[in-house]
Amino acid sequence: LSNQVEADVFISIHGNAIDGRPDKNGIETYYYAPNTDAQLYAQSAVRASLAQHISDGLGMTTGRPSEVRKANYAVLRENNHPSVLVETGYLTNAEEEALKQQQQNNNNSAYVPPSGTGYLTNAEEEALLATDEYRQKLAEGIFIGVVTYLNQY
Repeated sequence: LSNQVEADVFISIHGNAIDGRPDKNGIETYYYAPNTDAQLYAQSAVRASLAQHISDGLGMTTGRPSEVRKANYAVLRENNHPSVLVETGYLTNAEEEALKQQQQNNNNSAYVPPSGTGYLTNAEEEALLATDEYRQKLAEGIFIGVVTYLNQY
C-alpha cells in the first residue's frame, strides 16, 4: 500500500521479543539499505537519517535506551520509500510462557508462538507498554523524529 500511494515515509511499529533474554530491553529502530539493491542503496542516507531521527525522538520522550540497527525485514526490503521498523520494547506474556513450558514438557520440542503474538522477555517493558502514558510518549517520539526528518528537506 505504501508503494501504491507513494508515501513520503513508512513506519512499522512493533513490540519485540527474544527468548531467554529477560535482561534485553530498549527501543530499536531498524532500516534496510543494502549495497546489493541499487534502489534501496541509493536511499541509504535518507533511510538511516529517518531511523536516527526517530530513535533520537524516542529516546528524548521516553528516557529509555534507543538504538538504530539495520535488518532485512520484508516491510523494509519491499518498500520503495524511506522506511523504518520501530520495536517499542521487549514484551512478556505469562500465559504464552506457560504454553511454551507445557509444549516443551510434553514433546521436548521448540516452542513456536502463534502468529502475531509476543512471548516472554522483559517484564518492565511490558508494564510500560501497558500504560497509555508510555504509549503516548512513544507516539510523540516517533512524531518528533518524523517532523525533524521531513524538515531537513
